[in-house]
Amino acid sequence: MFNLRKYLCIILSIFTLLLIQSCKDTIKKRNGFKQAKILTKFEKIDISISAEPYCVRLLNDSVILVNNTYWNNTMLVELYSLKNNRRFSVPIVSGKYKQGIPDCICILNSNADNFFKVNVMCDNTIYTVNADSILKHGIFCFDSQFSYLNISDDRSDIFLTDSMHYVAHNIEYINDSLYNNGYSSPLFKGKINPDTLVSTEYNYVNSDVNGVLIFFNNKTKEIWSADLYSDKISIYDNSLNVIKTIDMHENIKPSYVINDKKVGVTNQFIKFKAKKIKTFTDYFITSNHVYLTYVGRKEKKSEETYMEVFKLDLYGNLITDYIVNRYIYSISVDKSEKYLYCLTNQKGRKAPVLLKYEL
Repeated sequence: MFNLRKYLCIILSIFTLLLIQSCKDTIKKRNGFKQAKILTKFEKIDISISAEPYCVRLLNDSVILVNNTYWNNTMLVELYSLKNNRRFSVPIVSGKYKQGIPDCICILNSNADNFFKVNVMCDNTIYTVNADSILKHGIFCFDSQFSYLNISDDRSDIFLTDSMHYVAHNIEYINDSLYNNGYSSPLFKGKINPDTLVSTEYNYVNSDVNGVLIFFNNKTKEIWSADLYSDKISIYDNSLNVIKTIDMHENIKPSYVINDKKVGVTNQFIKFKAKKIKTFTDYFITSNHVYLTYVGRKEKKSEETYMEVFKLDLYGNLITDYIVNRYIYSISVDKSEKYLYCLTNQKGRKAPVLLKYEL
């Protein structure tokens, strides 16, 4: 009996060592990163989240902001204290939306500023919200605003580069010589508060196949762009010239064809020629780093997919490749960069779950 127990212990030890070695092999560093790390320690934050919110973000390390879609919830913006997970309401006290704000997207992808933005899509208008007014005074106050042209993609950030101009993603652009509608760049620079709208009579509808994550790097005064369906990050100067490209070395470049199942009146819809491969899906900025979620060629069904979170410094140098064993989105990082907050989906639940990982 003793020999059998000893034999089983030896077998178990060998199996454990092989398992550890296998885990090490699966987290091989990507080219250029200083290190790779599997994120395993997490806790669930017990707050009520509606199905398919626009985003859920960490605000000033103390509050969770939930930005709901108008068709799923009567309250578009909800706030929860991290001390007790309780919801508290914040009235809108300025601007023309005192009686109720229409459908909006909160642009809260950084903890380096004391403000965030609210994009009211029906008005093509960006409003700036002071975070201190919420946290200290309990009011939702619009500090400033500007309007933008209708060819700007309201699904991504729209930001000022100076007092008179903004940069946004051009929804009519596609990286293809045939279906690009005459535009040479995915970014669009325009004057704020335009008097007229741009004609939308273009040949090809590219909304099903394009999209980028863009943001302004306040430290270097450069513009970053990460395509949703390409494995490259482009960094631009203020004149929208590419000055640096960061490559994930997966050689992901989609091709396109006409979508015969969708027929426009004066234009044609574009679809992917082969199965689409998601790449960059979300980002968050701290005072010193950029965090980007990435899928890439390993994509399977959502419940089987693991994600990567790339950590870069603000000069575009690759630092850490974090691996998470589930599909995550709507990420935030605290100011000390010790914790990653994110949403994930669970089987049997319509609403997502908020998790807090230890970095």
